[in-house]
Amino acid sequence: MAQRILRENGCKCVFMPTPRDISADCGLSLRYPSDCAEDACRLIQQVTCRPDQCLFYSVYRDEGRRLYIRS
Repeated sequence: MAQRILRENGCKCVFMPTPRDISADCGLSLRYPSDCAEDACRLIQQVTCRPDQCLFYSVYRDEGRRLYIRS
């Protein structure tokens, strides 16, 4: 449902496995461009029945490594 809501609001996004650096559990994440991050967070929190279960991370590259920073 979140993917559909984001796409309907012009945010390109895809489902992907949650990176192991964030969680060792099998989980799904939505990946979207940084230019729609603010809108994506707002929209996802509006449609999620448990907003406390939504975690948002920014992904950066540093010397070839990915850095995950919780927003």
